Amino acid sequence: MPRPTEMKTLLFLAVGLLFFCPPVACCAERPEYLDSFDPAKGFKPAQRDLTEVFLQIAGSLEAYGSPEPYIRHVAKEHSRIEALYRQKFGKPPRSFRPDYMTDAYIDRLSANWNLLSPKIGLEPFAKEFGHTMRDAIKGTRGTGTLIVDIFNRHQDRVFREFTGKSKASSDFESLRLDLVRQLELDKVSVDDGRYELPRRDAIRCAIIIHGRTIKLFATLDRGLKPAAADTVKVVLKSVIMDTGTMAQSELEVGIAEWALKTQSGSELAAYDASSEPGLNDAERKVFASFLSKDRFSKSDFAILDKFYSTAYDKLSERGKDEMSKRTWGGTRR
Repeated sequence: MPRPTEMKTLLFLAVGLLFFCPPVACCAERPEYLDSFDPAKGFKPAQRDLTEVFLQIAGSLEAYGSPEPYIRHVAKEHSRIEALYRQKFGKPPRSFRPDYMTDAYIDRLSANWNLLSPKIGLEPFAKEFGHTMRDAIKGTRGTGTLIVDIFNRHQDRVFREFTGKSKASSDFESLRLDLVRQLELDKVSVDDGRYELPRRDAIRCAIIIHGRTIKLFATLDRGLKPAAADTVKVVLKSVIMDTGTMAQSELEVGIAEWALKTQSGSELAAYDASSEPGLNDAERKVFASFLSKDRFSKSDFAILDKFYSTAYDKLSERGKDEMSKRTWGGTRR
């Protein structure tokens, strides 16, 4: 039985809680992810702010427990903006949608996710992933972490590359490697106590996400035969990478739409072999045959090998990007 002084303290706390805090039911009415993504309003048009792109991904993961809605949204944004270009210029634009990310590929990705989700608990995993991702970006104070700085630097490089002010490549893989390095995910152990809060929050949340993923993989290893477990893990890793790749493409197509509305739109134009003055006529003809392909296959290897040894270094940075794009597409296939 509390003593009289303790009883007064308890009553004071109870009154204070009733006075300053709304009812629990009221507090639970608005999930935190609504600040980043509201399912009732739907996804925002393609954005040029990478922090907002990933906050929307985090919110949609927490809302839906699946990456499928976001990936399908970005695919539709690519189609919408490409249609705007065709309407304005009367010809096909340069596509910023990853070559391999076809509608058929997205259908297979979604089918795999939906098949595995109830069996291994992917919905709660994705919701927890999204929640922690948002915390990793916003931090305990809600003012942003180291990750915001990484996103800002990356989107600046993408914009400079897009506008011809830089020749450095700024694809999703370069962003991923930067995140791994800065968040120290490549280290066996981390002493985050020596860091200031914006870095510490980001690293701790990244470790939580990494640990939760490792825990899921360990569950797969215990419950499945080794070959089956490895297959499922490959699928899940691919989905994570695909979501990040689509985030990068949202940034790119968002910049493309901005250029379409404010500039001449030349950056969107389909590339032509005549834009490579360093090539001779024979090399230009071969390069034109490359540009006619969506991706390279094994049948192209012999002529590719010869072109890389004799003419590749004569290409402009844009020409080299076009070659890399098709090489990457073939690899994904």
